[in-house]
Amino acid sequence: MKLEMIVVWVITVIEDNGVRTTLDVCFSTFDEAASYAEKAQFSSFTIKVAAR
Repeated sequence: MKLEMIVVWVITVIEDNGVRTTLDVCFSTFDEAASYAEKAQFSSFTIKVAAR
């Protein structure tokens, strides 16, 4: 049996007007989280591991 670790990533979206929106998303890797954010076409964003 292969176990896969799911990590909660925090994507902070920064809108052009400076408003910040925080999204908690679950993916196995940083690359998957980054791909999600790029496909959503956020104008600007940061990604970090959730420290919960």
